[in-house]
Amino acid sequence: MKTLPDIKSGLRTLFNRRGIIPLAGVATLVMIYLAILKLNMGMPGLKAIPLVPAHKEEIPLNQIEQLAAMGFWTGSLEPMSPPPPAPPTTMKVSLTYQGFFETADGRKLAYVKVADKQVIGTRGTIVSADYAIAGIDLKTLTIRNAAQTNVLNFNTPTDIEVPIR
Repeated sequence: MKTLPDIKSGLRTLFNRRGIIPLAGVATLVMIYLAILKLNMGMPGLKAIPLVPAHKEEIPLNQIEQLAAMGFWTGSLEPMSPPPPAPPTTMKVSLTYQGFFETADGRKLAYVKVADKQVIGTRGTIVSADYAIAGIDLKTLTIRNAAQTNVLNFNTPTDIEVPIR
């Protein structure tokens, strides 16, 4: 019985001889020839499927009604519903200027009713969303955001649009 080192040395001498390279080349060419020969034979055993002509007649309306009565209905015969509207990006808020008072050091503080809550603040105080108090007078309150300025009259509800956050 041969040992593993004897088999390795025998394989090494076989591959080192000059006769193995032409033998491998001939074997490769024979395999390529057989593959080309097999490719030219075509697909094995598949039969052509006969084509059925398209239905040329229109389906009578009473047949459609019969199908619908039997419980068959498809949504492809009905128009698609439009997509739902986009959610609103702004909302209306009611503001009411309810007067002001002046502190001993001369600062004016305004009372503003915003929807259901009361805001008391001086110039620069945020009233709603991005609206801030810009000016306080006896009969009017001026509020301002980056885009516009609104004037609120005394005890008169005023609706403004503010972004939804």
